[in-house]
Amino acid sequence: FGTIGAMSNDPLATYLEALARDDCYRVHRVLKASAHETTEVVFFMGANDAALGPFVRKRISGEVPLGSAYGLIMEAQRAGRRFRHVPRIYDVHERDGDLVVVMEFVGGRTLRDLVYEQDASPALACAVFPALCDGAIELHEAFAPPLIHRDLKPSNIIVSDGGLTIIDFGIARTYDPDRESEPPAWAPAPPPPRSSTASPSPTSARTCTPWP
Repeated sequence: FGTIGAMSNDPLATYLEALARDDCYRVHRVLKASAHETTEVVFFMGANDAALGPFVRKRISGEVPLGSAYGLIMEAQRAGRRFRHVPRIYDVHERDGDLVVVMEFVGGRTLRDLVYEQDASPALACAVFPALCDGAIELHEAFAPPLIHRDLKPSNIIVSDGGLTIIDFGIARTYDPDRESEPPAWAPAPPPPRSSTASPSPTSARTCTPWP
């Protein structure tokens, strides 16, 4: 991967190199911007204005406990682990209290777009779900304890000629049976319980809203 992938064994030197690299990125377009996270398509500008990329850069606010999975994935990849359904993570560091992640840009269409274009169908499900299950298995088996994505949805699945890629590991975390049902610290408080006199509405497969 060249300049961006070169990392020093000295943690301080590695951190300073990462900060220097931050200033060499040119933002091509913004994919997502929210109060706690910005996702951009960027190019790394080298000597003589030579551009390397594109890459995806995320900046996650230090005010929320998000993004720890990116560092775990990067460490596993640098140790030789190969993932077929996870983007390559090139750089993870902190800057001004925020987490900065630089990763592979994955071309293709989101599953959300494909569903709207082609309609949800058994054929589309049969084409996508085996690879999606393989991707989830990769995350579960590559880490001990398993890494749980926690946000698998059509907009976080990229389908391309090269296969299927799972993206957006912002709220992913390692499995902890004691926290299995615990919401993220930044999630809004749950609504108050219904009155005991209220009649619950029946739910069945026929009344559920079609996916997605």
